Amino acid sequence: MNSNTRSRITGLWSVFAMLFLVFVVPSHVTEGAALHQRNCASCHNGMFPGGKGEMLYSADFRKIKQLTQLRQRVETCASRINAGWFDEEIDAVTQWLNQGFYRFQLSK
Repeated sequence: MNSNTRSRITGLWSVFAMLFLVFVVPSHVTEGAALHQRNCASCHNGMFPGGKGEMLYSADFRKIKQLTQLRQRVETCASRINAGWFDEEIDAVTQWLNQGFYRFQLSK
């Protein structure tokens, strides 16, 4: 495969990924992912060998047992780093973590 073909395939995958994020993943979840990446990942990555901070959310290390605890933890961490987040941003990160790692049932 030549570099031009490879470049086109990469471009198509990028377009597909953006369409997926726009139409399939709710915007608050993508906002939560971005907020986590900008504000939380560097601290969490420093906690684990190889910079694998997402291990913090795995079942082996998990201390959070319900959604309300998860939101409280996000709020506490945001306060510790002086993120200055509003409730909507705390909710977005909480929802992103829940969707990607914890999978607690949402109350109706």
